[in-house]
Amino acid sequence: MVVPEALAAGEVRRLEAAVDRVWESEAPGEPLHRLAFAGLDDAFLELVDHPGCFPVVADVLGSNIYVYHCHLDVHPPEESTEPRWRWHQDGGRQNVELESPRPRLSIKVAYFLTDVPTPEHGALRVVP
Repeated sequence: MVVPEALAAGEVRRLEAAVDRVWESEAPGEPLHRLAFAGLDDAFLELVDHPGCFPVVADVLGSNIYVYHCHLDVHPPEESTEPRWRWHQDGGRQNVELESPRPRLSIKVAYFLTDVPTPEHGALRVVP
């Protein structure tokens, strides 16, 4: 599901500045995959129950909601134009331990702060 304009322009600018601070301190100029980033800046914490997406999550999961995993990803432009396929199934251990079809246990909410105008720009792909 896509929630157009879930974040206001000012919120995006504030988040971009927070991302830049983390990126500069942890991996300047390099790709960054930072786990457990939410507590690094108040701007990130505001995403946890942001009114742009939280009501959708609550409608699907009910009221017993908590954040158990988060990651911040920064992917600067690369010289190589060779396509990559980095498909993986989110979910961790339940994918191994539970029978299919698995019950809905979680929802991933992703905020893209920059445009992904084509599939080659890293847009999310859902495989049925």
